Amino acid sequence: GCMMERVLVALDREAGAERILSWVRRLVAPLRAEVRLLAVIPPMRTVVIGGRTVAYVDQLEEAERRAAEAALGELAARLRDDGLAVTVETRVGDRVTATLAAARAWPAEAIALADSPAPAMSWWLGRTASEKLIRRASVPVLFARHSNQHAA
Repeated sequence: GCMMERVLVALDREAGAERILSWVRRLVAPLRAEVRLLAVIPPMRTVVIGGRTVAYVDQLEEAERRAAEAALGELAARLRDDGLAVTVETRVGDRVTATLAAARAWPAEAIALADSPAPAMSWWLGRTASEKLIRRASVPVLFARHSNQHAA
């Protein structure tokens, strides 16, 4: 059948929680799908001031990851209240590569990209990266565009 059972929702760091929630509800509720919310954290650089390392990459990434997990946890809890089956995942790395790896590992039957609300940012991670993701993904890629009500 064409029922999708597992949808990986790759979240934009800039997208508002309310937009993401309403979009996920619209997309997934009719599909009866299981949802995984994914946040990809960009790799950090070491912070060096005056020749002394003041913050290490792993500390920065761990702090970012914890913040992302907390935010995802809140979104997931609200979606579960609506009766959706939701899990969360965070990965550190390149957005395209990490999203594809997460989709393969789960495995997801579709990847949904939730874009940010600003028109200038209407592509989740820049046109070229979005196209790269579509080219490399072995499953359908769904877009949330804030201008219309439907996934394209």
